[in-house]
Amino acid sequence: MAQTTLDQRMLGVGTALTDHTITASDVITFADVGDSNLTKKDTVQGVLDLASGGKVLQVLTATKTDTASTTSTSMGDTGLSVAITPASSSNKVLVTAMINYGQNGAAANTFFNVVRGSTALLIGDAASSRTRCTISATDVGSGNAGTATPMILDSPSTASEVTYKIQWQVQSGTTAYINREHGDSDDSNATRMGSSIIVMEISA
Repeated sequence: MAQTTLDQRMLGVGTALTDHTITASDVITFADVGDSNLTKKDTVQGVLDLASGGKVLQVLTATKTDTASTTSTSMGDTGLSVAITPASSSNKVLVTAMINYGQNGAAANTFFNVVRGSTALLIGDAASSRTRCTISATDVGSGNAGTATPMILDSPSTASEVTYKIQWQVQSGTTAYINREHGDSDDSNATRMGSSIIVMEISA
């Protein structure tokens, strides 16, 4: 009768194996040969956290290729939105966006906010009646287009799903557009563009 060694039993040789799904809370036991062969334990998530600090864990993106316009002087959604579920509440999320826009005059202002849930991120301090925003876009004439590119490293402090989105508003009397310019003549000089938002989870 063949003998099964301890190593073989540990590897499951000669035995029927059953598949199991590993979760972040499962405990791993191992021997540390560099520390007097001590037996040590840690969770799967703990090992991942030790091994992946500062690394990109996941990347998600959403795009918008149709057009939109607004005349509102209050923040509203642009249609650019993406949800992400962080692996750990200690991780950060890098949010970047490319917003192609137009407006009806170079002296006008279009204001954009990067928002997590209902919280506007990286907006300026309150200063009397001035509009607080993540990024302000201007100096685009009626026949031209511009690009706004906010970038924020956020700490959502949760392992639950969070949604990041781009909101916008304009100064009174202004019309702003996404993915087109104001003039929008029906010829090859006019444009149709795309805009996007990208979120990357960065391990702590």
